[in-house]
Amino acid sequence: AYLKEYPNSWRAHYIQGYVLFRMRKIGDSIKELAKSLELNVDNPEAHKILGRDFVVIGKFDYAQTELQQAARLKPQSAEIHYSLGEVYSGRDMFKEAKSEFTTTIQLDSKYAEAYNALGFAEESLGDDAAALEAYNRALQVADQKGFKFDAPYINLSAYYNRLGKPEFALQDAQKAIELDSKNDLAYYQLGRAYQSLGKWDQAAEAFRNAISANPVSPSSAQYYYVLSQVYRKLGKTRESLAALERFQELK
Repeated sequence: AYLKEYPNSWRAHYIQGYVLFRMRKIGDSIKELAKSLELNVDNPEAHKILGRDFVVIGKFDYAQTELQQAARLKPQSAEIHYSLGEVYSGRDMFKEAKSEFTTTIQLDSKYAEAYNALGFAEESLGDDAAALEAYNRALQVADQKGFKFDAPYINLSAYYNRLGKPEFALQDAQKAIELDSKNDLAYYQLGRAYQSLGKWDQAAEAFRNAISANPVSPSSAQYYYVLSQVYRKLGKTRESLAALERFQELK
């Protein structure tokens, strides 16, 4: 209603764009934020939300451009640097992601998500010691702030699965599940750990739980694939073929 009377209000277009973003009306949000920036290109918050819109629709190159502008205009914002780091990480630009997450932590030493993301970047760059330190720091900060944060446990579980240490992977996956019993990624890492230990029944149950938590997605296609392998180990040929068929449908 306000915009009908004041169509050139950059602030109103920004607020409308933000509301539409929160309502997951991404196309409409992009239009409003683009109009806001046409009227005032120096609003870092509009660039930030527009960048997040582009992340939702998978336009990471556009998201990077918008978040870079937001960081230039508001360099003291830990949130903006974190969002830019996530985009870099999503584009496998881990050196740049590490820089942004480090900046985030320098601006806000209690940013648990940034420590976790930094750990993933460090791991991707091959620095396992730094990755472990960052993951554990993320858990410490989350504990200090009193909120449940399962992501570092999942990353630690994946890390130990990759190193062939399923006992440690099992422990961290179980801790993640204690915090969120509906987390498909935690069940997936739990299943992988059981696979390595040769505990096929437990592995099958874990992968079924992962599918139940997230039945239709690119991730669930992978869950069906590994489940088909486990069923084959258990001698359940019919179930294995059914899981493999479902994997092919989703893929």
